[in-house]
Amino acid sequence: LISLSKGLDNLTSLTRFNLFGCSSLTSLPNGLDNVISLTIFNLYKYLI
Repeated sequence: LISLSKGLDNLTSLTRFNLFGCSSLTSLPNGLDNVISLTIFNLYKYLI
C-alpha cells in the first residue's frame, strides 16, 4: 500500500504537469487518455 500511495502521488503530479503543458483543449483529452492508461498500467504492476 505504501508503493500504491506513492504511485498515486506520481500520478497526480504528472496530471498537474500535463494540465500545465496542455495549451490547447485538443491536446487535453489526449493527455487524460495517457494518464488513464498509465493508471491502468500501474494498477497491473501493483496487483502482480
